Amino acid sequence: MRIHPRSPRPAALAFAAALALAIPAIAACGGTSADKTPTEPPSTPTASATRATSPTVAASPTATTVVAEPTSTPAAGAPGNPAPTAPTAPTQPPPPPAATATSAPPPPPTSADLTIVGVNISFSPSSVTAPAGTPVTITFVNQDAGIAHNINVFAPGGGSIGATEVASGPATHTLSLGALAPGTYRFRCDVHPQQMTGVLTVS
Repeated sequence: MRIHPRSPRPAALAFAAALALAIPAIAACGGTSADKTPTEPPSTPTASATRATSPTVAASPTATTVVAEPTSTPAAGAPGNPAPTAPTAPTQPPPPPAATATSAPPPPPTSADLTIVGVNISFSPSSVTAPAGTPVTITFVNQDAGIAHNINVFAPGGGSIGATEVASGPATHTLSLGALAPGTYRFRCDVHPQQMTGVLTVS
């Protein structure tokens, strides 16, 4: 018995024809999606992925300002904190502060003792000074041997206020004038009034 092959069905023929037409189109487009070579570079891992893979770094401790809370102080008189007692008054006052040493001005002289010499028919010195209000004493020394001299002092107004006696040298005489007011007092030798003159200044 001879078996004849079954003829293909019309639907199978139509599918085969459609497949034959689709293969060239797919080849023109570069093949199937499975054969395509990826043209885009591989994407780099995102920041989130990096953070996920990187080791965890411990955060550095930050400086923290600690504010100490004031502690409550028990009031005076409370248990454990007795009230302070009033200080007792000192029985003796403190000593006064030591006085600082200061340089005091020198006391005024009690007298003015002047020495005037008569030599070579002249006075030496011929100009002297004395403080006002202080008794003035003049010691006149005549050193001109065999020559008579004296000293006569005149007030600023012109009148004589005191003189020694005339005596030949060598001789010494003292003249006390007392306290004098400020001014210029002239003196001279009565024997030699032109050659022997001088000035006493009181200030």
